[in-house]
Amino acid sequence: MISLDLLLKVENLSSFLKPFENFILSKIFVQNNFWARFIPVLWVLFFTLGILFLFDVGYFLVLFKGFYQLAFFGKPQDGYFWQAIIDQGGKLFDSTHNQFLIDHMSSRKFRIVIPVIAHFLHLNPLQLFAIQLVSGILFANLLLGYLCKLFDDRFLAFLAFICFENVYIGANYFINFYGHLDGFTYLFLLCALLFAKRPLVFSIFLQLSFWSDERSLFAVIPIFLITYFETSSNQKLIKKQVVTFVFNYLFYFVLYVLIGYKYKIGPFFSDQAASMTQFLQNFYGLSLWMGNKLFDALESMWIIVFLGTYFVLKSSDKWFIKWLFLGYIGVVFSINFFVADTIRSTSFALIMICYCLYQLKQNLSPNFLKELLYFVAIMSVLKPIVFP
Repeated sequence: MISLDLLLKVENLSSFLKPFENFILSKIFVQNNFWARFIPVLWVLFFTLGILFLFDVGYFLVLFKGFYQLAFFGKPQDGYFWQAIIDQGGKLFDSTHNQFLIDHMSSRKFRIVIPVIAHFLHLNPLQLFAIQLVSGILFANLLLGYLCKLFDDRFLAFLAFICFENVYIGANYFINFYGHLDGFTYLFLLCALLFAKRPLVFSIFLQLSFWSDERSLFAVIPIFLITYFETSSNQKLIKKQVVTFVFNYLFYFVLYVLIGYKYKIGPFFSDQAASMTQFLQNFYGLSLWMGNKLFDALESMWIIVFLGTYFVLKSSDKWFIKWLFLGYIGVVFSINFFVADTIRSTSFALIMICYCLYQLKQNLSPNFLKELLYFVAIMSVLKPIVFP
């Protein structure tokens, strides 16, 4: 037992949990390289999913039951999109193929990357889910590596990594049995961030993310903010990235309009597109529960977002950075008032969270930052993930 005298000598949470830090750095996260990172990744995933299963076993059994009926017995299940996505790959841009995408988000017919891959490889729902699991482990590995680069400290990166894996951003690969396939888009977004200084590879991952989910069009904006934050003195690199962004946006929208016009699909051409009345109805219904939905999306990581926003407004000497950041925040909140999947939509802000972490590293002392990440990580673990 911990004696009272020992507790009285504890000055802060970091000193109290110093044995935990030593254990992680000496036994779990010994080296920061691609293969060595799989040890802390699997350790955190086992712990996170174990906690979720322990406290929400009924919830996950219900989710898995529907997927089990679909994957092993081929019985269609309401709300499970695996087979519909696979079928979509064989009938791209077909306005008569209404098994999938028949709601107000008619632009979903342009989410073609995974349907094409699934159709080309002749995947079934179980195989597609297995690829989602592997993608989740790869995403976690790359994210941990990026956080190590961001903090230049393995333990701070480990704490931030726990935060990501205990919200929908990192956990969706393992708990989303419905087949929304958000994780693939998150992986493309992360790869775009990792290769932001290599225009060709950067463009490939931008296009993959755009054609996986149109919400990526906004989700990639913080990549420019991070690049500017890291290399503001390198104007050549900044201009090159701006040109790359402009080219990819133009390329996407030109194809989007041409395909939509030719096949009469998308929000501008399809009769499935929503009316303003539908949007207003969604806005009213979601506004009644928005606070709860928004909190469930990022949970305690909202502390990182709020503090990051404060430091952007307080410390940045570039007004266009402030307005670009605030504009992005405004878009994130606005989209959430028009879609039912608030948790999924808000989670597209994963790059923004990385930018906020840069701000915290720049403006907080290492000890205070460690205390903050300890608190956010503990709160994330204690609050079970809610989805959908």
